[in-house]
Amino acid sequence: MTGLRLVALLAIIAALNEATLGDAKGQAVSDQALKLSAQQAADIARDIELRASRLPQNAPVALESATSHDNSVEVKYVVRDSNLFSVMRNGRSDEKVRVTKASRYCTESNMAAMAQGVVIHEIVALADRSDYIDFVIDRSSCDLLPNPQLADAATLTELARNVAKAENLRRGQPVGGWFRLDDAVANEGVVEERLTVRDVFAKDGMLADRAHFEGVQKNFFCPRFRNDLLQGVSFHLVFVSQDGSPVLDFAIDKSNC
Repeated sequence: MTGLRLVALLAIIAALNEATLGDAKGQAVSDQALKLSAQQAADIARDIELRASRLPQNAPVALESATSHDNSVEVKYVVRDSNLFSVMRNGRSDEKVRVTKASRYCTESNMAAMAQGVVIHEIVALADRSDYIDFVIDRSSCDLLPNPQLADAATLTELARNVAKAENLRRGQPVGGWFRLDDAVANEGVVEERLTVRDVFAKDGMLADRAHFEGVQKNFFCPRFRNDLLQGVSFHLVFVSQDGSPVLDFAIDKSNC
């Protein structure tokens, strides 16, 4: 009997040890996941701040801060124009606004972070803080985005024509003080855009960090033309100096979105 009791006691101790070790391993995995999501949230906040630092100082919407805490990213914008804020508030529940907001944040790298539990909270407020609107973007927001199929050749050509038409509405207008759009032409499923760089200082800034500059443009085109890009439309952006000499060119397609 004594032997049986000893065996039973040892079995209980072994089971307790196994359970304790299992809990410890589970806690270690949990801690690692929390650290990973916190690091990813911090990386997203830094990237948002870096991109915003390149925007002109007199932009109607300015980034106030982008910070992270644990797995949460808080992004605060200030709107200087009350009329613009009213438009944003009135359109807050509009499906197009929801898709645009989600598309802006649902990049490949951000979605990988969201899969680890990262959440982005965007707050847009008037300069006097008298009113604000906010948006929460997480993995479920990205999952709800439309996912259209590739278009056939005829549809693709028509989509590109419509995109070029929409882009030409901003023809001649300065973009971020760096360049202006001269023309957008549809060539089958490709929208060819020619853009003139403002001056040598803008040119040097673009070339000093080309990867960042291209990333900013992709972050503009992907939310704005997400459905068109996913259906096969692509952009070819050609930047030239005031004298027409080439500065840089690159393409944007569905793989960037």
